[in-house]
Amino acid sequence: MSVLSYIQEYREQGFNLVPLKFRDKVPTVKWDEFQQREITEEEIKKYWNGEERHNIGIVCGKISGNLTVIDFDTVEAFEKFFGKDNNGIYAVKTGRGVHVYYRTKRPVKTLKVLNKNGQEEITLKGEGSYVVAPPSVHPSGVQYEIMNKVLPIPQREEEDFREFFRELAEKMGYRVQGRRETIKIEEVLKGVKEGNRDNSLLYLLTFFRRAKVEKKKALELVKKWNQRNQPPLPDSDVEYKTDYVYNMDKPYKYKFSIDPELAVISDDLEIREIEISPDDITVSGRRRTEEEGREPISGEVIPIPGEIDYVVLGKDATQYVYVKENGDKVKETPKTVITGLFRINKRYDIDGATFFDVSTERRLKVVSMDSLLKLLKSEGKVVKSSMLSDVVSAIASNVKEVEQGHSAIGIYEEEDGKLEVCLSPIPITDEQQIVQLELKDVVGYKPCKEDIENYIEYMSYFHLYEVSPVLGLAVMSPFSQIIKSLHIIFPILYLWGKHKNIGKSITVRTFTQGLYGLSMASADRLQSEFRFNEIMDSACLPRGFDEGEKLNFDKMVVIREACENPLISSRGKPDLTQVRYHSRLTPIFTGNDVKAKRPETLKRMFIIHFNEYRTESEGYEANSKKIRDLLKNLKPVGFELMRFSCQVIKTKENLYNLIRAITNKLTEVYKFEDVTKSESWSVVYLGLVLWHKFCKKHGIDWKLPTPAEFAEKVIRRVEGSTWGEVEEAAIAFRDWFEGWLVKNTVYNKDETGLAIKRIKGEDKIIKYEFVENSKGEKIFGYWITNTVLQEYTRDARAMDLPPISNLKRLAESVSQTFDIPIDMIAGKKGGKEKWIGSKTRVATFIPVEDREMEAQYVEVSDTM
Repeated sequence: MSVLSYIQEYREQGFNLVPLKFRDKVPTVKWDEFQQREITEEEIKKYWNGEERHNIGIVCGKISGNLTVIDFDTVEAFEKFFGKDNNGIYAVKTGRGVHVYYRTKRPVKTLKVLNKNGQEEITLKGEGSYVVAPPSVHPSGVQYEIMNKVLPIPQREEEDFREFFRELAEKMGYRVQGRRETIKIEEVLKGVKEGNRDNSLLYLLTFFRRAKVEKKKALELVKKWNQRNQPPLPDSDVEYKTDYVYNMDKPYKYKFSIDPELAVISDDLEIREIEISPDDITVSGRRRTEEEGREPISGEVIPIPGEIDYVVLGKDATQYVYVKENGDKVKETPKTVITGLFRINKRYDIDGATFFDVSTERRLKVVSMDSLLKLLKSEGKVVKSSMLSDVVSAIASNVKEVEQGHSAIGIYEEEDGKLEVCLSPIPITDEQQIVQLELKDVVGYKPCKEDIENYIEYMSYFHLYEVSPVLGLAVMSPFSQIIKSLHIIFPILYLWGKHKNIGKSITVRTFTQGLYGLSMASADRLQSEFRFNEIMDSACLPRGFDEGEKLNFDKMVVIREACENPLISSRGKPDLTQVRYHSRLTPIFTGNDVKAKRPETLKRMFIIHFNEYRTESEGYEANSKKIRDLLKNLKPVGFELMRFSCQVIKTKENLYNLIRAITNKLTEVYKFEDVTKSESWSVVYLGLVLWHKFCKKHGIDWKLPTPAEFAEKVIRRVEGSTWGEVEEAAIAFRDWFEGWLVKNTVYNKDETGLAIKRIKGEDKIIKYEFVENSKGEKIFGYWITNTVLQEYTRDARAMDLPPISNLKRLAESVSQTFDIPIDMIAGKKGGKEKWIGSKTRVATFIPVEDREMEAQYVEVSDTM
């Protein structure tokens, strides 16, 4: 790979870069500013253009998506933490050691870890740090290399990864440089401002747990405390973090100003420390916990494979029984491991992972082994922690009833290679359970001919490019996991327009909520990475999200990765391994603006600009009423369509072959800016083919566009909107303006018999001049005022030209399209203040080649 290829990959991962001296770790610039702003394309070209060699630095912390790097000075230290089998991490070989990359929930501060000799051996690098990245060269001459590449960068779930790593290092015999900061719990209780709320909540919950406050009471207290914050956190965040702290094996070892074990906490959130007198101190003898001499309890006996020991499942306890044989004598020594009722009723094999149906004093339907062990500990049922895992594993392996399935609705490849529809999943997350409840009454719906015709009628009120991509992706969404496993991008679909009531939201609602019954949500729900993972894992179905302008797609690496990876990183476990979520959902967004400019983002998106002038078109009101009536009658035909599609496709191999065949046809009739998009468009077209066959099965003649028609009427329009929305505005205006000039040009003879060119409005609403582009070249054209832009707006409605809301937007388009610095043609008022005629007017520049205006005078015979 070239240096620029590495840089492109780092940028796609959301990393900010800083140039370093070649064969050195020292920045060539003052790098502090790169913690606050992103490196520009111009700077990348300047430092890594091949003329002068530079090393690459990756900035850690918030600017790079909360990137945290564990810097091991030696390979031995790295293997002490990760062992030799470490393929599940993103690791870089450095000059002498190893870098391990993670994303954390929040930025972390640097932490230095010392070995037994007091030498610095490990550094946890976060906010305020950077690391040298491949293919840089170490001062020793060794080149940095990627050892393991796991993308997206694994995400840690710890609420405080710095404290977690500190305690892990101390447990492994290391010493951490510097003392823990004392947390003044009295100050935390007064309430905090935004920016300190998450950490303060974690501190407070940790304090309560160490103070032996029960979970239910702790939740009640922190909710009361939350009302003191400015502003309060959402209740869902408070509840999630309470679960997190109380489900940890051990709470964090924060240093508090008051000892939690000696604290008294009132309902009014007042804390005081208990005073201890000498009389309160007693010396207790050794507590007798042994159960020698007792008989094992009665209950179900479970043998342990390869051992003569066994486990007994009693009514009120679970025991491990040691068996010692001495000739004819057998001595059995029972040890109670779990108190109270405990049963594993059933084992589930779900999406390749194992879960259990468990009964304690309550019934738990689907829990993982890790969650089960944590649950037993959190409920205070465990007497001997060291034996818990062995006992539960023995019980689990003895379970006779095993059920296989999937955790979410969708189409999956089974062991025999055939595709099967799953409409009765075994949910394991809250979001999956919510979806199953929401859809339980519609998955069995059998559509009639009229139901399907309603969708076809709806599409007739819109342009083909506005509705067919939504329909195609909606049809293919149940196949999302299989398609991503084929390394094909399942694109992000975004419908936008600045005006209201132009149909973008109801179109998304029609082919998500209408087709499958899954209600729309706000894009806000995807801001939290934890919620994002849960929502994306909820179902292999399309779901609409409005207010998409709240998301910056360029910065959301996780959503870009979810387009092409069947699995997305989520939770970190105490042993530094990863738990993963599936990327099943097909999110379809609507909004009044789009925050996506980078090529690595746009190649994963279909951006559809809806007709801005629909509300002013003839028959709009009548059509709107018909559409509203249609929406009332839409039925969830999607699940019958899903069954039909699965029967048609049959196998994963057949699905791939169909996509490849369509790709070949589309590339014959359209030249794609990015070849990966040809496969994504083929997925959409295959969805339309399946819809066509589904209609035909029900006796409906729906016309499928040919590949050439689809390329011309849909792909060309959407790709132009995706890649060239900004350029499109400038080009469209310039073409319109050239026609405007022709209509408004007149010639008057002067006293010498020559014709003088005059334009109506010259030196009033327009002015001819030149500006310089970024290369210093002269660009001739006109300064135009808002009066001209208003004329364009009136014509644009009739001519179906792209809307331009103001001079500033036009200036931005001109700047990007014609490489003119924005500050030369735009100012604080949108345009630039120019002296036109007898006064200062706000105007912007439009490049138009006009030789006559340059020459000013021409021969009469040449012009009349």
